[in-house]
Amino acid sequence: MKRILTCSLAVSLAILVPATPFADQDMGSLSGRAASDANQPYADYVVQLRDPSTGEVTSKSRLDAMGLFTFAGVPLSRRLLVELLHVPTNKVVCTKGPYMLTLNASARSDITINCGANRVVGGR
Repeated sequence: MKRILTCSLAVSLAILVPATPFADQDMGSLSGRAASDANQPYADYVVQLRDPSTGEVTSKSRLDAMGLFTFAGVPLSRRLLVELLHVPTNKVVCTKGPYMLTLNASARSDITINCGANRVVGGR
């Protein structure tokens, strides 16, 4: 009797508890290139995600050797600015966006940080 009860409970839990947590489904990714507005060495730059409504920096990513950046675990349905930050001066060089990921478009890999004439010299 004890064995039947244990098996029944295990089967019930397996049916009710999903294998993939819901939290992972509410995340996406942003990636792109900042080489046109960043000068080598790219190690002097990070790209950060900022919530324009709160001013909160939610995440930072260093540029790789080719000036590329990637953010994983980006929350869906949240508007975020993508900012290029010059680390030695702690100044934002360029801002793009805001971008917002959704369930239907949870990844974006085409972001190019290219402010050209709008580039912030000396930061803000």
